[in-house]
Amino acid sequence: MIFNPAYYLALTFYEPNKKIGFKINEPNGPNEPDIIQLLKMNPKITQIELANQLNLSRSTIKRMLNRLQQQEIVIRKGSNRNGYWTVKE
Repeated sequence: MIFNPAYYLALTFYEPNKKIGFKINEPNGPNEPDIIQLLKMNPKITQIELANQLNLSRSTIKRMLNRLQQQEIVIRKGSNRNGYWTVKE
């Protein structure tokens, strides 16, 4: 019998009350470094422009930006319409 991983199921168990953590001040998604790079290149870029350039939905970009803001990697300054993004080094 030959082992073929395509026909097997992998399960991952975790403790329900234990939070799954991530490193603070580091991007943790596959597209977050790309978002950070685009924000550095164009601080006035919109969520829709980010979504179009990265081929993602606007809601995904919004979720990633919220996560980056919570981690204090990016900061939104000014109003929603006339504001800009700053990236902490």
